[in-house]
Amino acid sequence: MTIDKVVYSKEVHLNGGFTVHQAIEQIGFTFFHYKLVALIGLRWFQESVNTQYQVILAHDLRCQWQLSIIQVAIINASIYVGMLCAAPILGAISDRFGRKVSLILSVSLIVYMSIVSIFSESFITFLLTRFLVTMGLGISGVSVTSLSEFLPTAHRAKSVLFIDVCFSFGGCFAGLIAWAFVQYSWRYIVILAAVLDFVSLLGLFWMPETPRFDVIAGNHKRALKTLQQMSSSSKDSMTTLDNDILLGDPIERRGHLRDLFTSDLRLTTVLISLLWLLIGYLYFSIIVISGNVFDLQKGLCSPNYLSNIDSITFNKTIIPVSTCFVSCHQLAKVDFISICFMAISELPGILAALLFVDWMGRRVTMAAMSLLLVLCFPLLLLCMGFSSMVVLLSVIRSIASASLQVIYLYTTECYPTFVRSIGTSNGFIWSRIGAIAGSLFISFAVVYNIYIFVAVSTAASFICVIAIVFLPIETKDRPLD
Repeated sequence: MTIDKVVYSKEVHLNGGFTVHQAIEQIGFTFFHYKLVALIGLRWFQESVNTQYQVILAHDLRCQWQLSIIQVAIINASIYVGMLCAAPILGAISDRFGRKVSLILSVSLIVYMSIVSIFSESFITFLLTRFLVTMGLGISGVSVTSLSEFLPTAHRAKSVLFIDVCFSFGGCFAGLIAWAFVQYSWRYIVILAAVLDFVSLLGLFWMPETPRFDVIAGNHKRALKTLQQMSSSSKDSMTTLDNDILLGDPIERRGHLRDLFTSDLRLTTVLISLLWLLIGYLYFSIIVISGNVFDLQKGLCSPNYLSNIDSITFNKTIIPVSTCFVSCHQLAKVDFISICFMAISELPGILAALLFVDWMGRRVTMAAMSLLLVLCFPLLLLCMGFSSMVVLLSVIRSIASASLQVIYLYTTECYPTFVRSIGTSNGFIWSRIGAIAGSLFISFAVVYNIYIFVAVSTAASFICVIAIVFLPIETKDRPLD
């Protein structure tokens, strides 16, 4: 459907004009959208690569540089601290100056600091440069916001959930590439990641600003041009439109965090923030533990392996366990394969979410997944073989990953355009707070007491169910404001 048909169709004709939502619904899902989904999918692929690389590199460098358990925990936590620091800034930039501007700034930072990190020779320089890389990764919420604002309602859930498939493949890719190159130098891994980030940066220059943002920013002419670009990939002919027939008033006040706590959004924001916090904790703690399956399995099945250890001996020197990671070993082939397997194992959960989210709705889908997590986490306390442990962790990761993506979808749908990016970034912030807690918790729990981790994770999953029940709206089939 072309824009000229949108304008003169009785279905959407309104006071001599049409809204962006009406135009997007009539244009449908075109080749333009396939390219856009591929571009945002590449960004999510790269976020997964960078996140998983840092976990792998922290594990590898703890042996090369003789890092303590605290230093390893700091490297793992820095992934999410960087995202946490940058997300509110990038979200505000997105709502005030545009989604495209925010995306280009963040990916440029990732590329530049990835190159700089290659020359790190110490724990401090590596930590600082990778921290700045992860600041650029704080753009995830904006990328989902940007994608959702281009999509017709019928394709929104499928497209947003599809990019999580890209995230899964990114984690597997990171494991396989690390397996191939870590024996030579971790720097080769970082170089490859930087090259892929640069490719996605070039793609962002092609992507136009979202027409929804342009309308609230008062740039109707550019919004019309973007709608024409979206429609031009269909078989229908185009017609040039005057900007006075595109309806929508500019909104001066955009991207302010306190607007999320107005009377009509306050309850939604509080509950969504809680869900992001808990689901972020659950998901990212499983990612961190993916690189420590060996220690987890040995700790559960061999009590003397990790328990009752106050110190260890290294080069005839007694070192407190708090400053040294117990049983340091280089990652082997089986570790990298397990990392890849657990990343790919997210796919069943995503496919299940794709099946149910447009049928049962966003809230019911999230609640069902949280209940499954309540049942799965206690199984981690069982002594089982390495392969069985990998499978169980993969099932938990799959469910948590799907839950995280559905809350992404729900968040972009429940907030209006003028606070959509800052609202999604607010949720992203809380998920990274949960991720920091999870990465620090896991680094110590694997060594000291995995039982506490299981108890906390089970309780967090149950609280998610309660919070979802009280969410005020269902966003299935709901037009974006």
